[in-house]
Amino acid sequence: MKEHNKTAGQVISTVLLVIILILIFLNSAKTAPESSAGSSWITLFVLRALFGRDHVEQMSQVSLETTETLIRKAAHITEYCILALSTAFWQTQMRKEPVSKDIRCRFILFTLLFCVIYAASDEFHQLFVAGRSGQVTDVLIDSIGIVIGTFLFYLILSRKWRNHGSV
Repeated sequence: MKEHNKTAGQVISTVLLVIILILIFLNSAKTAPESSAGSSWITLFVLRALFGRDHVEQMSQVSLETTETLIRKAAHITEYCILALSTAFWQTQMRKEPVSKDIRCRFILFTLLFCVIYAASDEFHQLFVAGRSGQVTDVLIDSIGIVIGTFLFYLILSRKWRNHGSV
């Protein structure tokens, strides 16, 4: 029964990781007008939900653009946080033996390295998309999400590791 659960976990974690990777790639494949339209819609939705339609209509263009930029950067952090969580979860599921203390550091380093390399390759990919550009600053912003996701995963499992010695 335990082997069946491990196999299901391996399939689920792999599918989840691949879906996240594909979603990030597809978002980066959008042209500048497509990406901007999606961001504008989300920005207006959030602002109207928080402050009401009348207040949003009175906001300056600069305020709207600043808010949109903040929402775009928050989206970068969020998607890469999810990628880091998915990568770390995938690693724990793919191991046949329990995760010992000596393996944990490698898990963390692999998660950080894999996700940062993916973020850099994603920015490189954007160099070939109409109206988009690859930004080192976006890799740094993505890295904030990567560190948060890796840290959250470690926190979630650290109690289990502490109580049981492994996962």
